[in-house]
Amino acid sequence: MEKQNRILLPCVNLNQDDIGSSEETFEIWRASVTPYFQCYPISNFSENQKLSFTLINAGKFLYSDVTMPAQQYTRNHKTHKDFTEADHILLDTYAAGYNCVRNGNSDFIEDGGISAINLSQTIEASSNENARSIAIVLPRPWVLENIPRLALATGHIFERHSIHERLFKDFITMMKEQLLIADAKESLILADSLMAMLDVLCLKNDFDASESIGDSIKWSIKKYINEHIGELSLTADTICNQFFMSRSTLYRLFKEEGGITAFIRECRLAACFKALHNPINMGNSVAEIALKCGLSNSNYLSSQFREKYGLTPRQIRERQHEVEWSNKYRLPTDKRAEQVINQMIHWARCLS
Repeated sequence: MEKQNRILLPCVNLNQDDIGSSEETFEIWRASVTPYFQCYPISNFSENQKLSFTLINAGKFLYSDVTMPAQQYTRNHKTHKDFTEADHILLDTYAAGYNCVRNGNSDFIEDGGISAINLSQTIEASSNENARSIAIVLPRPWVLENIPRLALATGHIFERHSIHERLFKDFITMMKEQLLIADAKESLILADSLMAMLDVLCLKNDFDASESIGDSIKWSIKKYINEHIGELSLTADTICNQFFMSRSTLYRLFKEEGGITAFIRECRLAACFKALHNPINMGNSVAEIALKCGLSNSNYLSSQFREKYGLTPRQIRERQHEVEWSNKYRLPTDKRAEQVINQMIHWARCLS
């Protein structure tokens, strides 16, 4: 007997070659993700860009693989109010490029690790050109039922370059191939496998008291750093005095980040990077923006930016001046584009 035809999972797959224009491809993308965040390009579109996005509806979760131009995206209280049903948890990794994120009170850079983006909190982020993001969208009730801790997570959920991170990154990277050929019954196996792996790697709620206290203190210190990022007096000593701890204790808390001094520097660079992309700062010089982020040495700043982002602050500013910002969606008059947008918005709002 011949096997009956299997019904594959619903999938949206669109690339620049289908549309013929990188700008129009981006416009479809940004209109499709309005339940999650608002997107704006932060560089001109070029011919060498190869934009594409794939979204697969696996029933219990959504899977996306997206390559886009440099963009800024935000989620504010209005977005959350307009799309309260899209209050999901995103787990993503950047297979290429990077993304500087502020999610709630957490600042972090996505450059290959596994990060949690919590849609119950505000988001401000900027990614570079041709950054490729692989993400899994998890409905909050499902996460709360299985791994409550993950429902509160923001930023890196695994230690960088650890076996936990490598295993999960390999898992979600290869998952696309399986989802594209899976039917509804097989998607349940993939969903169970996904949650089981997260359960094991996140160790669920098996934390001792000292770890919980340490996490709480560390979160408070990070919040303090974010609130005082523009103060040149922000140092390891001021933090020790503020939180009544020794330098050795402070260093141990931030050992994974390379020490507290390195962490403060990364936060300042990330704050400056995002500020340079914010149109509200167009009237300020690079030096003025850097100083507001606690970076007083503009010459040293240039070399640090080039090393981390591949561009100097001035080059980023020059590209920013070229961009024409618009809140209007310049969509191609194409029935397929409308279908893609409606489908993706519907999936975001109905995922549960």
